[in-house]
Amino acid sequence: MGFRRKILRLLAVLFTFAMVAAACGGSDSDDDSSSSSDSDTAAASSSDSSDSSDSDEADEVEEDKGGLSQEDVEKAVAGDDDDAEEEEADADAYVPDRSTLDGVWADAAHTRQVIVDKITAKMDAGEWGINDDNVLKGPEGFRIDLNDCPGDWSNTTGLLDDELRVGQTTVQSGNLAAYGNISVGWENYWNWINENEGGIGGRKLKMIIKDDGYVAAQTIEFVDELIESANIFALHGLGSPNGLAVYDKINEECVPHLYYASGHPAWGDPVNHPWTVSNQMSYLTEAMLWGTWIKTNLADELPVKVAGLVMDNDFGLAYEKGFEFYADNNPDVVSEYLPVRHDPAAPTLTNEV
Repeated sequence: MGFRRKILRLLAVLFTFAMVAAACGGSDSDDDSSSSSDSDTAAASSSDSSDSSDSDEADEVEEDKGGLSQEDVEKAVAGDDDDAEEEEADADAYVPDRSTLDGVWADAAHTRQVIVDKITAKMDAGEWGINDDNVLKGPEGFRIDLNDCPGDWSNTTGLLDDELRVGQTTVQSGNLAAYGNISVGWENYWNWINENEGGIGGRKLKMIIKDDGYVAAQTIEFVDELIESANIFALHGLGSPNGLAVYDKINEECVPHLYYASGHPAWGDPVNHPWTVSNQMSYLTEAMLWGTWIKTNLADELPVKVAGLVMDNDFGLAYEKGFEFYADNNPDVVSEYLPVRHDPAAPTLTNEV
């Protein structure tokens, strides 16, 4: 349980960073793949890169950005906890009751309030927030020099007297249109908040959704439009190749790019891309979890041969390279890893399977 709390605290810190930044911030073509690969922090290479460069890049990602270490993942899965003192110190800590839906909502409300209280206390103490030098400070030494933002930048852009505007690019058409249901649910929830709570701080929540069809070139066009003419406070998006195609511009414009719907490890880059933060586990950590599951549940059959079916784009390659890294470092668990790539726009995967 102690390790689980450590993970939850880490997530809370990431959430806190995003809130501080926001509060103070006021079928893929070959061309799409290459544009995303130009980023300094892209973890997966484009589909036409050599195998050796793919491997080198995966190693670099694991060292510099990856998710949790293999040791941490295995401890979490096993339920091990080597921090008895922390257990004792936390004996009187809040214990949620998540056995009912109401309990889940109550736990979320408690966690949210804890985070808000911490942010408020840190900002009141001058530890977080914008200092006299116009530098935004946050947890763990996080810093953004707001003097580097565009001359017309304002931390109140998109914060109207009666409305808070957020832009979103996502896929609502084509083979991956099912992901569009995320936006449907999000928009319905915001409508509920507007109708029952009057919005947030007297401002109604407005989401401006653009369907990019999971095509990075279309994402670029819509992001330009949202930043330049939609008067948005923050941006959200979905898809690794799509995000990699636009996060340079979004960060240059100092627009909060919050809870991006992708586990690509490139989002963990607070130095070069401090305005972008993911909402989910790194794909590299997921790969560790897959390997740990195999090690734990197939102990009598090790080592095993593993096949992988992955999209031939930044999303799929991040998964592929993550598990390849695990396999290379755990030959006693995985004897051979055989990834098969497929076109993201393929109507079926019969041949690949």
